[in-house]
Amino acid sequence: MSQVDFPYHVDGRGLTATTAPDDHLRDLIEQVLFTAPGERVMRPEFGSGLLGLVFEPGGPELVAATQGGTDVRSYIDSMISGLQTLETLLRKSGVDAANIESVLDIGCGTGRLLMGWHCANPRRKIAGVDINAELIAWSEANLPGEWAVCDVLPPLTFENGSFDLVQLASVFTHLPLEHQKQWISEIRRLLKPGGVLVITLHGVIYKKVFNQQGQHSELPGGAIGSNAFGTFHAPEFAEKLFEGFEKKGYFERGHDADPPTLFPIAALQDVYVFRKV
Repeated sequence: MSQVDFPYHVDGRGLTATTAPDDHLRDLIEQVLFTAPGERVMRPEFGSGLLGLVFEPGGPELVAATQGGTDVRSYIDSMISGLQTLETLLRKSGVDAANIESVLDIGCGTGRLLMGWHCANPRRKIAGVDINAELIAWSEANLPGEWAVCDVLPPLTFENGSFDLVQLASVFTHLPLEHQKQWISEIRRLLKPGGVLVITLHGVIYKKVFNQQGQHSELPGGAIGSNAFGTFHAPEFAEKLFEGFEKKGYFERGHDADPPTLFPIAALQDVYVFRKV
């Protein structure tokens, strides 16, 4: 007997999406673990607030280092909603997230977009690299997975073909074009045959806000890799840039519909899904 899937969504037939009993049981457990007490107005006592306990040692300072703001509650909430968004965008790009057994996050911060992958499947291999040694030290001390400090240029120490999925959220948005090209080659090396890349870029809306012209532009207001260094990509340029990859999905401003139905994983940045060919 099928059950209503969680989170609630509509299937390809326009009907309420359902799931098998085993998956429904996992959904119920996730709701208890990842809902914070007080989150549900009609059942304020419901939930364990597990993610809050995990991230409690971090605090607003680490949130500010990765997100620019200091709202710890919103940061914690984005761990699971971020995974749900990633799974949805992958599904709409023809990729089954259930088949992903290893994930690398380049520019991982404090593992915000890796923890969801781990919670969904603790047997899944997760790894994160970042140029900020403080963030990596915190992740090593508090989270499962493999963590390492990296430079603004590759290579990384992982072996060829180590990962099913490589994700970069708001990373190429702060690197010059020549750095991006070197990272694209490195990502190809790290992905297994047929592996998937998910990446966010400053698209049309950012080009308008920052008055940028052309298919690609750079706004070097600070050090390479810092938030003050901005880069911008038109969709046509981005597709040509990722040589050796097949574009499987493009989501302007990170949304799959209008009005938006998904939690953004990187503000209003465009999200691309590529497959290694």
